[in-house]
Amino acid sequence: MKNSMSVPEVKEVRDWSHIISRILHSYNEISKSINPPSLQQIELTSAQIKALTSFHGAEEYTMSDFSQNLGVTLPTTTSMINRLIQFGFIERKRDSNDRRVVKVKLTVRGRAILRKLMEERRIALEVLLQALDNEELRTFLESIENVSSLIQKAKG
Repeated sequence: MKNSMSVPEVKEVRDWSHIISRILHSYNEISKSINPPSLQQIELTSAQIKALTSFHGAEEYTMSDFSQNLGVTLPTTTSMINRLIQFGFIERKRDSNDRRVVKVKLTVRGRAILRKLMEERRIALEVLLQALDNEELRTFLESIENVSSLIQKAKG
């Protein structure tokens, strides 16, 4: 028999400051771990490294697609691209079909630095992951894939 004097549901109170602090701390630890010290010899900011690595698997981007891919504003993207052009890593060109469209792509030097970045990250990750036993590795992979999936779900 149901009690007519039921206890009201207690709503969960989320401590967003604490949750966000934990997420950012974890993200920073992961980021530091996959950016080996040798990357510091390349005088690029982490945002510039992220911009270069976004070309992994992509030949070129329109400026707006590149901006959207990085999750930053077009003016921020333009500033970043200008700096990477100065380094000789990226070139900007007009679309031959629509002169209003600006595209960016890696130069030969940019492709070489991207290969170096990706190889050094791969080696750093391999060293880290080799320290895990099979069960820990399985847990790590499932966890990181779950995080990615949950972020995509929250975004869309």
